[in-house]
Amino acid sequence: DYGLEASWPRADEKRARMLRLLRGMLQRGVPVQAVGIQAHMPLDQPFAPAPFAAFLRELRGMGLDVLLTELD
Repeated sequence: DYGLEASWPRADEKRARMLRLLRGMLQRGVPVQAVGIQAHMPLDQPFAPAPFAAFLRELRGMGLDVLLTELD
């Protein structure tokens, strides 16, 4: 997905929705192994690493691998 790394308004909400979706899938036995993140981090926009790092820890805590499928 994209925007999960962002610091824009409502990015926290998008991360929370993704976590709910993944938890529900895992609880239903859907074979999810990893999450791919398009990490678009423009230099002219602020980046807050703490919320993104917490999100990554949540994913890893669910036993999921994290793949940065794009990085710019």
